[in-house]
Parts: sequence; C-alpha cells; structure tokens
Amino acid sequence: MKSKHWNMLWIVVAGIIVTGMIAAAVQSRTTFKALVHDAIGDPENTYSIVMHKYALGKLEPGIEITDRERINQVFEQLSDLELRAAESRGIDERYVLWFRPSSGPTIHVTFHENRVQISNSLSRHKKYASTYEIVNEFDFNEVKALFEISQ
Repeated sequence: MKSKHWNMLWIVVAGIIVTGMIAAAVQSRTTFKALVHDAIGDPENTYSIVMHKYALGKLEPGIEITDRERINQVFEQLSDLELRAAESRGIDERYVLWFRPSSGPTIHVTFHENRVQISNSLSRHKKYASTYEIVNEFDFNEVKALFEISQ
C-alpha cells in the first residue's frame, strides 16, 4: 500500500479507538439518583432504611429508620451524588444502607470513604455490580452522621 493509504488506515483506527474511549467514559458515569431512585421509584414508596456499620471486620448493631420525614431527608442528602465506575478496594470502616420499598427491589448501598457499591435485589445488571467513586463534593462524615443521629 501507498503511504497515503496507510495514513488513512491509521486515522480510521485512531478514530475508532477514540470513539470507544469516549463511549466507555460516558457509560462509566451515573448518579445515585439514577441507580437508587429509578429502581425504587418514588422515595415515598420506601417504608424503611436499615443502616449498619462495619468496622474492623465486625458488624455493629444496626438501626432502622421508618419515619417518613427522616427517610426523605436521607434521599435528599444522597440524591445529588455523581458516580464514576472505579476499582473496588478493601476498606475497614464502611456503612451499609438497605432501602426497603413497599414494592420493588431492595437496594443495598455500601459507603466507604469516597466509594460506593450499589446492588439491587432483583437485577443482575452490571451497573448494580460495580463499585463507584463519588466524583462530586461529598463528605463521608455525612454518612457517619446519618448513622449516629439515628441511633
């Protein structure tokens, strides 16, 4: 082939690679609202949130939030989290929240530092098997405070 043809081939290959990288980056981003709210539906549908703390491999006694106003506060506090797919890391201290709706899947959310894992009791979709890094402003102490205030 002529040099001109090789250059065209490399341009096409580079274009395909760049397009794939952009598509992967877009697909690796989501929000807490997209994963949790959309699976549960209306937050009013949630009748309780159960919270546990794991520290040093030990499960501490949990709490259950059933107060409608408090449930809405938790949803409001977490709904703006922006997430990006990330590597999972072992962390000693983590907080686990189970969002239990009256109909639909139970959503299991594990917070550890700036990472979150979300699983859906009814779906095996890959978005519910991923670990996500929280990419916007988020203070892990807010989750700790949720647990401590509710005790």
